[in-house]
Amino acid sequence: MTIRESLILATKQLQNSCDRPRFEAELLLSHFLKKDRSYLHAFDNKEIENIEQFQKLIDRRANHEPYEYITKSVSFYDIELYIKKGVLIPRPETEILIDLVSDIIKKDSITSIAEIGVGS
Repeated sequence: MTIRESLILATKQLQNSCDRPRFEAELLLSHFLKKDRSYLHAFDNKEIENIEQFQKLIDRRANHEPYEYITKSVSFYDIELYIKKGVLIPRPETEILIDLVSDIIKKDSITSIAEIGVGS
């Protein structure tokens, strides 16, 4: 099966389980192939080996398992962090909150803070 064909099938399978099925199919295939997304478009006629392994990733996502648990990775402030089940996945809003608090700390010359309830 080619990259193009596998993305079409994966997108259909993810249609009811995520907001951006094509994007997530591309992310999972990129992860599986250890290539960036541009590779998928440049070499969309390339045959995929071990397609069954990619299908297992799609099945997990179709069952609403978070992408980050499947790839065991999450990006936070452009740092790739290892993650496993049971660890809370940082949300993008957390980065915004940190930026806002950092600005307040600088503006008001705050020298100490208490951080409570961060999760894992």
